[in-house]
Amino acid sequence: MFDLSYLKLFDTHHLHPMMTHFPIAIIAIGFLTDLASVFIKREKCLPKMGYYIEIAGMIAAIAAWGISSPPPWKGRPGISGTITSFSQPSP
Repeated sequence: MFDLSYLKLFDTHHLHPMMTHFPIAIIAIGFLTDLASVFIKREKCLPKMGYYIEIAGMIAAIAAWGISSPPPWKGRPGISGTITSFSQPSP
């Protein structure tokens, strides 16, 4: 009756690619604000603003890591779960 296939987009597996770039950009902007505060001495708010932007980036990075990583009892997806046997290369 209703097509609910679009709900798969909101699975936590898809949150990691969507959430990783946002904290990286926030931390980079905070670094650039700190760098600008070194060269622009007359602006007294730049060091404090850079500090708060970097704190926001770290909070966003922790949230992205916590939301998008699977629980330990589910195992970790990736190459470690796909290798089933090792073979020696032929000489």
